[in-house]
Amino acid sequence: MTYVNPIYAYGIETFAHDCATAGVSGLIIPDVPMEEESLLADAFAMNELAFIRLAALTSPEERLRDIAAKTEGFLYAVSVTGTTGERHTYEERVYSYLQTLKTYSDVPVLAGFGISHPEQAKTFGNYCDGVIVGSKIVDLFHAGKDADVTKFVKESIF
Repeated sequence: MTYVNPIYAYGIETFAHDCATAGVSGLIIPDVPMEEESLLADAFAMNELAFIRLAALTSPEERLRDIAAKTEGFLYAVSVTGTTGERHTYEERVYSYLQTLKTYSDVPVLAGFGISHPEQAKTFGNYCDGVIVGSKIVDLFHAGKDADVTKFVKESIF
């Protein structure tokens, strides 16, 4: 996951080539809307890099269908409105949203943003194909709690 500015600074074709050479299989570029992704899509395709799209709770149904149809690798279902970070509760509509995305998508649907407890991961697992946990794991690493990362992952398996 990166933003588009570093890709431009690096050089689009060089970036895509170097990602593929390094073993990267897909990329999430959250600040590139579908209408602008053609700037990157050819270089990604030439290097067999999946262009992973994000779907937001606030997106209209037609846009969600388009995002799901175009995503590669998996569909990243943003499970909150607002910024990422630890959450204790989620909007009730998130679960029906995930189930709807699964009907639109030919690739796995993974929920992310704010998932920070094994119980949350297991609950989300009832509605989608997997979960993405970022902030919690980064926080544990920064705190020097490497063993807690392993424990968290094992307890989050559904």
